[in-house]
Amino acid sequence: MVTAPKPPAIIPKGKFSHAFLAYVIVMKYVFQVPLHRLLQWFHMQGLLLTASTLIGNFKVLGQRLQPLYERLVQINGQADHWHVDETGWKMFAQSDKKDNANWWLWVFACKQTVVYVVDSSRSASVLLAHLKKGVRGIVSSDRYSSYLKLSRLRPGITNAFCWAHLRRDFLKAGKEHIRLQPWSPLWLDRIRQLYRLNRQRLTVADAGTLLEQAMVHFFAEAQRELQSPDLHPRQRTILKNTLKNQAALCVFVEQPHVPMDNNRAERLLRLAALGRKNYYGCHAQWSGDFTAICLSILQTAAQHGLNAQAYLRYILDELAHHPAGHPDLDALLPWKIPDEQVQAYAMKSGGPPCVNMTFPETSAVGL
Repeated sequence: MVTAPKPPAIIPKGKFSHAFLAYVIVMKYVFQVPLHRLLQWFHMQGLLLTASTLIGNFKVLGQRLQPLYERLVQINGQADHWHVDETGWKMFAQSDKKDNANWWLWVFACKQTVVYVVDSSRSASVLLAHLKKGVRGIVSSDRYSSYLKLSRLRPGITNAFCWAHLRRDFLKAGKEHIRLQPWSPLWLDRIRQLYRLNRQRLTVADAGTLLEQAMVHFFAEAQRELQSPDLHPRQRTILKNTLKNQAALCVFVEQPHVPMDNNRAERLLRLAALGRKNYYGCHAQWSGDFTAICLSILQTAAQHGLNAQAYLRYILDELAHHPAGHPDLDALLPWKIPDEQVQAYAMKSGGPPCVNMTFPETSAVGL
């Protein structure tokens, strides 16, 4: 009997097709379905698998996908504008880096790539390791102290603070203090007006001037109120912080491509937060690295409008032809896939993963 040769496999003598491996990875790292639930689903279909079998495959895939991830990190670090945020991530493996399970998942999103980093620290050391010396650009973030330290140690970095976080300060003050209920909506209306003017300046001739005037009035009003001797302590704190961060809050005025808020990074971490609730975190260092690798590759593909599962299957097929390492990693980047391969793998169709859910959108604050 004569049979056709078996297609190259990314895992030598592996039991699973690349399509199946891509499906499992997407189910866990896009839809955040825990592995044990996937195994239960497979058992219902008559496919009897063990967790250790899939985990062993993940470990090998992590090693093969690591070079592509490092290339995404390199490209991301060379950008000129990043949306950055972090959220808690559990690491239950013993480590000499930390004596508890409270690690952090960071996201760095720029125009071309989305990069996730799992680290034991929430300090500026993570930011400094990703944004090397000599880099220049704008970091959109919240007002966490690590971002301020980043701009001090990296003179080429400019902080652009999130207006949604500032808005939240006024909103919470009105909810938590009865005395401030009439005061809070006044500032919420001022912020809403800034959002409206910022959207209109791209289409309305005088909106740019009106935005600049509204910004001057906003901070002048904060300065005026701060002179009042009978301010509530919460009012005084919010207004002081507003004036303290005035420069970082005004970056979007001179840089129209910079959004007023950091909602893009918030959305990118929302999926990870859902995964944290479903399967709590990671139980090994390599598993944390694999989480960052998969999230980065899949979300970068989604950002370019590709079906993440189809794109990952294509990547596995390509890597299988080069057991010693792919000679041209740039050819695997989502924006460099040949059109014929995009069509052959149906990367532009097939459900939610190809929808650009993480691209910057106009905030609903100003509606």
